[in-house]
Amino acid sequence: MAAHGDNNLSKRLYNSGQREYELVKRRNRRISSLSNSQMFQPLKDKQFWKAVAAEFIAVAILIVVGCSTTRAVEVPGTTVSQSNILRISFGFGLTVAVLVSATAHISGGHLNPAVSFGLLIARRFSFVKFLIYSLAQICGSIVGAAILKGVQGEVIGVNEPADGVSSSRSFGIETVITFVLVFTVLSCTDSRRSDSVAPVPLFVGLAITCCHLFAADVSGSAMNPARALGPSIIASKYKDHWVYWVGGFLGAFIAAVVYEYMLAPDASIEKVKNVFARKSLDSDSQPEKSSDKKDNDPMKKRITPTAGSKTELQTISTED
Repeated sequence: MAAHGDNNLSKRLYNSGQREYELVKRRNRRISSLSNSQMFQPLKDKQFWKAVAAEFIAVAILIVVGCSTTRAVEVPGTTVSQSNILRISFGFGLTVAVLVSATAHISGGHLNPAVSFGLLIARRFSFVKFLIYSLAQICGSIVGAAILKGVQGEVIGVNEPADGVSSSRSFGIETVITFVLVFTVLSCTDSRRSDSVAPVPLFVGLAITCCHLFAADVSGSAMNPARALGPSIIASKYKDHWVYWVGGFLGAFIAAVVYEYMLAPDASIEKVKNVFARKSLDSDSQPEKSSDKKDNDPMKKRITPTAGSKTELQTISTED
């Protein structure tokens, strides 16, 4: 009887060990499958982390240089100090144009969570990349604002609606100007265009300039949630700060839907249905024609010389 009881105990222990082994095996398979999924492949790529670093550095520079143009100056012949809207508009526009040109071949030159979000909705950018890019852009903005405070002695360029401007009006303006910016980015970087839009960074910078001329003295003209957040944190000023996030992402969403699913060369009802079916929202936009997966971030452009001293945009593809 004792031997029989020992055998039963051994069998139970063996079966319990087998079940535990199978559970561990299945769990390891799930973890391996998750880590090897297409969504997380960029995290293993050194080039991706270089791109993240480029976004961080570029946004920090944008805050230091761009916000410095908002410094109030004395008006000649008076005792009044005020910011010059024209200087601010071209200061931010030119700074963005230079930084996009400098980082486009590395990261795509987004510099803005709203731009990254618009590319995500247009299915040209993955969800994981969007999250990490946005975090890098936000951190860059905070660091840039801290540097700006050290250089200028105070934080300048904090986005706030002008006195007497309601939060709802600021929200509407931020939605409109972010729409303009993201629509410009999506159109100028569309590889399906039959014509050539050569200086993409210039057009993006001009869009920034136009929007600042329109809205800088009303809503503060952020059109970039990260640009708004950094100076606000360092200066501890959060007046109607939500408008720059909600308005920015809403404007980017509308721009992506209008361009990609209504106006783009291959826009169709079937394409809209595929989006609602969530066929590939978490993967980089269009399916690849070849078996080799390429980085198809549409913002990664460069200008290369061609015959007759003309220039054309050439997409840079890197192994993901």
